[in-house]
Amino acid sequence: MGLAVACLIGLLGNAARVQGQTAPTVQIQLDRSAGKTAKVTVNTPGASGNCEVQYAPSLAAPIQWQTLTNLLISGNSQVVSDPVPASGNRVYRALVKPPSGTAPAITVQPTDVGVKAGEAATFAVTATGTSPMTYNWRFAGRNLVDDSRISGSGTSTLTISGVQLFDAGGYQAVISNAFGYITSRVAVLSVTMVTNNPGAPIDLDPNKWIWIPAGNFVMGSPNSEADRYDDESPITQVSITNGFWIAKKEVTQAEYQATMGNNPSWYKNNANNPVEQVSWHDATNYCAKLNELGRADRSLPRGFAYRLPTEAEWEYAARAGTTTRFSFGDDPNYSLLASYGWFSVNGADTTHPVASKQPNAWNINDMYGNVWEWCMDWYGTYPGGAMNNPRGPQTGTLRVFRGGSYNSPGGDCRSAVRNFVSPDEAYADIGIRIVLAPEPPPPPGGGG
Repeated sequence: MGLAVACLIGLLGNAARVQGQTAPTVQIQLDRSAGKTAKVTVNTPGASGNCEVQYAPSLAAPIQWQTLTNLLISGNSQVVSDPVPASGNRVYRALVKPPSGTAPAITVQPTDVGVKAGEAATFAVTATGTSPMTYNWRFAGRNLVDDSRISGSGTSTLTISGVQLFDAGGYQAVISNAFGYITSRVAVLSVTMVTNNPGAPIDLDPNKWIWIPAGNFVMGSPNSEADRYDDESPITQVSITNGFWIAKKEVTQAEYQATMGNNPSWYKNNANNPVEQVSWHDATNYCAKLNELGRADRSLPRGFAYRLPTEAEWEYAARAGTTTRFSFGDDPNYSLLASYGWFSVNGADTTHPVASKQPNAWNINDMYGNVWEWCMDWYGTYPGGAMNNPRGPQTGTLRVFRGGSYNSPGGDCRSAVRNFVSPDEAYADIGIRIVLAPEPPPPPGGGG
């Protein structure tokens, strides 16, 4: 790198020419109260190294530069005093020589690590080179930053606490200083999962999430079921081939407010009541925001996404392995329903705090009543026969919602009952329940 030159003619002025790195600027003041003394202020923004301040009696050739003083600078300003002869002015310049040193070199590479889920994992790298050196740990092509689980992302030692499956992968350190940089080998983190739910990639808080294992069920209702509707047939043998988590509770107003920044609900007397007056678009936008936040803080399991349940997933979870009208039995007089949900008999024409009734056999609350819950599917006729993971028609104009609400008669809260409306519409008895499921391709018909 060449010399950085700043030249000033006379007793006032600024840098005249630049070579190499950012040139220092020279500012001169004449302090007449103490005789003719030039105060030479050397400003060196962005430059570091040895700086030689020189002077000459004039710019007449040949210029006879002489050393006034030598400085060690690092992007700072320094003042040099020079007695100026009575005969006239002087010319000053500053020459900055870049510092000398060595680029980083790795002496000990980070090694692969294997841990059980929930344990801590540590990667370390050792390097030599001229100080100061900076460290930057990377994962999956992006820079890591310290958060509640990650520490040391800007040091030689990276620690990840509470490791989960989505932390598995390659980690490497980029080490740099003023003379260059070097990237370490990729060290692989392997995670062994030990969960309470067979098939689940990780364990989630059971007060918030219920793991639904893969399985089979009969979707719809037989002709003999009381208070049924025609669109509940033909009954369809359904196989859910991938397990998924379903939210134990409906999305509350507090949760929606915290994520989306607003609360559209009609009944706002309790932040723990389910959010309502949300359209299908609002519900899917809520899921998209959760995915965005989950990817940003790395809390979203890799390969999984927050979304609305399909109609099949919703009914599978509501039935909880049963074939009766409700997960707790046929309840012909709806005498038991009040223990499991808020509906027209006990709902008082308003929403109620989530999970204030008994859960179903799979420990999911409010599958019956309180608010209807949006599903992913377009509304259409059941296919009949047998299907894996049905997802509704390819196109449509109406979206499905399920489960009944605080103002629904008991028959409209059955596991098989279906309802539908335009995805643009929002009502005070329709809310949201989400699933965390293997990330699927876009749903049939996409948005709309």
